[in-house]
Amino acid sequence: MDYVEVDYHCDTLGPPFELLKSYKENKDEKYYINEYYSYLKLIDIENILRFLDFKSGGKKIVLLCYEVPSDFCHRHLLADKIESLGYSIKELGFENYKRQNGKIILNSGLF
Repeated sequence: MDYVEVDYHCDTLGPPFELLKSYKENKDEKYYINEYYSYLKLIDIENILRFLDFKSGGKKIVLLCYEVPSDFCHRHLLADKIESLGYSIKELGFENYKRQNGKIILNSGLF
């Protein structure tokens, strides 16, 4: 894996402070999901992605968060939204998975 220096942080794609605060207090994932998706409707994600593409010089863009990859996280919700716009998002370190309700679900491959 190639490593690159991170030179840009996009706060706009993260959850608003009040939503994050509310989640930390009550852990209501359903409320968080609905509110975060409502927030994403208010911002121009496609324009932000074009800007990030410009800033990266056309290189791959990485979505980062401090949550454990398998934990509930806005990053998984954002990845689903970005994929719905026709982009491909891969979860580093996971080969056989799906995202569901803000979490990574590992496919066992048994069935």
